[in-house]
Amino acid sequence: MKPLFLFIVFTFCSISLESAPIKKLSNQSNQIEKEITILDKDLFEMGGASITLRALLKFFSILILTYLAALFVRRLIQRVNHLHTHVSDASLYTLSRLTFYFLIMIGITFASASIGVNFTTIAVIAGALSVGIGFGLQSIVNNFVSGIILLLEKNIRPKDIIQIDTLLGQVIEINIRTTLIKTLDNLEVLVPNSHLVEKNCINWTLSDKTRKLKIPFKVERSSDHDEVKKLCIEIAQSIPLTLSSAIPELWLKEFNEKCLSYELIVTINTYIEGLPTGETLSKYLIALDTAFKEKGIAVL
Repeated sequence: MKPLFLFIVFTFCSISLESAPIKKLSNQSNQIEKEITILDKDLFEMGGASITLRALLKFFSILILTYLAALFVRRLIQRVNHLHTHVSDASLYTLSRLTFYFLIMIGITFASASIGVNFTTIAVIAGALSVGIGFGLQSIVNNFVSGIILLLEKNIRPKDIIQIDTLLGQVIEINIRTTLIKTLDNLEVLVPNSHLVEKNCINWTLSDKTRKLKIPFKVERSSDHDEVKKLCIEIAQSIPLTLSSAIPELWLKEFNEKCLSYELIVTINTYIEGLPTGETLSKYLIALDTAFKEKGIAVL
């Protein structure tokens, strides 16, 4: 930050102070001395304006200050999230991102106007560049627009658990071009925003963070159905992960001369804290196995 601060101070000092003239010496006594101002020397023309070194320093200084201001405002809005819990995380995240983009666009516009760029000429150039955007930069523009759509629609928000194709993970950030997703294996995957808009995407936590967990198992054909059902419901309710407001269910899925095939369905709240893991299913299986052994129920 110190070099950046010094650069900004130097730039504004150079803009405000009069430039020192540098006299070009000549061996000929009759040659008129010329004063050349380094900062005010024309470098090139753009948008009908002559661009000097002073103008470039002013342009980039405004951009840097705008970026720092936009970054400060974004972090300030994120801090509000910790102070006011009644405001949803998704709303504040969307507000912080859109405000950041808006301030950056304002900064670019103001920086361009400060050096006298003619926006009519820029519009003509932008129209010519649109042909190139249609070919080479189409994916970048598509991902940027898709990111804005994701932020405005709020169907996919940070901390949501989503599944796209075979990828299952938690949304960490929605950026300009990509969305950062952390998988069950703690891997961070960058997914283009356009994929989340165009493809079928499953949001496991869009409206309800609780989920039903299905636990299949088989017991001997001679086992008593009522005893198995009572035991399974008691075991499921004794595990803290089970949502207390939802009573577990036991369904008989199939039977033959050798076994009874059951499926225990419990509503769990582990999705409220984070991603589900194999440990969730393991807790129920261990508890059921222990209870069946104690009651003498043979599991196949």
